Amino acid sequence: CLVLAVCGTSTATNASTGSSSSTKLTKVSAILGWYAEPARAGFYAAQKLGYYKAAGLDVNLIAGADVSPEQVVGSGRAQFGYDDGDAIAQSVSQSIPIEGIAASYQTFGFILLYHKNSGIHGFGQLSNRTAYIFPGSLYWEYIVKKYHLTGVKQVAYTGSLQPFLSSSASINQGYLGVENYTASKHGIGVGYLLVANSGYNPYSNVIFTMKSYAAAHPALVRAFVDATVKGWNAYKTDYKTVDTYMNQFNKGFSAAAMDVNAVAQESLVFGGDAKSHGVGYMSPARWRATVAHLLYIGAMKKSLPISSMYTNSFLPGHGR
Repeated sequence: CLVLAVCGTSTATNASTGSSSSTKLTKVSAILGWYAEPARAGFYAAQKLGYYKAAGLDVNLIAGADVSPEQVVGSGRAQFGYDDGDAIAQSVSQSIPIEGIAASYQTFGFILLYHKNSGIHGFGQLSNRTAYIFPGSLYWEYIVKKYHLTGVKQVAYTGSLQPFLSSSASINQGYLGVENYTASKHGIGVGYLLVANSGYNPYSNVIFTMKSYAAAHPALVRAFVDATVKGWNAYKTDYKTVDTYMNQFNKGFSAAAMDVNAVAQESLVFGGDAKSHGVGYMSPARWRATVAHLLYIGAMKKSLPISSMYTNSFLPGHGR
């Protein structure tokens, strides 16, 4: 049962002495759309290392998989959400007035796992197979259409790899550094296709908020983004500390496995435009491509200006 914090203030407590200080912290919530793991490490690092507190924020990180971040933020039950750029663009096209404010991943992190003896060398070899995919995955609709896949039996992925592991002709969605690592621990020879290489490459793990909230609280939004970016930069060199911290919130994902994932995802976070513009940066070209892909598969009915979907103005060095 998730208790969602609302905006307010709290009195900071000294963790070492238990004494109360006079510093007032503003309470906000962030709905993460999944559980504590390296793909969400920027938030947990900012919490663990005190960056949110230093920014005057008391941040409630809401983990879980059974809620829509867009709906939670859109209803005002959380101030910040976390989802992929394609989902944000689609939501905007459905008149949900949110905007992306920082992209944690420069490269779309999804992969398609296959057995090495299955004859798969590219996306064109995925026909006539059972595919374990989350329902409603827009990237999968794009791949099926672009590569003219036929005879595919799509089955809802439940989070368990066992059906895939027991069927050498099947494929299974995953996240780079997670499912491929898990499969290897079972002693099964697997390979994977990085979905971004299919041509479908929206920004992944994008922080978003309501446009009205950003307009009303620009300094707070900037402080939240700045602290989270600091968290990501700290995670790059101190991921073991943060992974140990996250493990207490997600016992099903060991700290050792998180360490492997942290290394695997490094290029996704710090590569691309982040090399020259810093963590979180988003380019108009990438957002235009995302809109084009959604129009191509019918997930958007008409084009919208990308300025309605994202802004870099809350990122460090990109002041509004």
